[in-house]
Amino acid sequence: MSAYTSIQTQLVSAVHLQRALQDLGFTQVELHTTPQAVAGLFSEGAAQGAEVIVRRKHLSGAYGDLGFARDDQGRFQLLVNDMDRTTYGEAWLQRLTQRYAYQVTREQLEQQGFDLVSEEADNRETIRLTLRRMA
Repeated sequence: MSAYTSIQTQLVSAVHLQRALQDLGFTQVELHTTPQAVAGLFSEGAAQGAEVIVRRKHLSGAYGDLGFARDDQGRFQLLVNDMDRTTYGEAWLQRLTQRYAYQVTREQLEQQGFDLVSEEADNRETIRLTLRRMA
């Protein structure tokens, strides 16, 4: 049987986390106001529940659900089955964090009246946004 590992993140917004996961191709992302069970292949699960969940059935070849549970400071912890750490480990979490930052930035700029003119990504995974604000 495998166990779950908890990895601390700096992510705090469930909506932006959901959008970032969708950016990475996860179309079925559950958002809950209270923690829900996170299960593994053999019915073992994480010791704690999660508010943001991608179920194993929506993860190609995964051994367990991916969960994001809030800690006592309001940040999310990634709950990942130990058998899935090679796929959903630190490198994957860095890509997710980048997409999360992108989503937060886009929303804040739109609230400040900026319109997106163009967006480019290079092979180093740097994203360049060209914005415009009409006075």
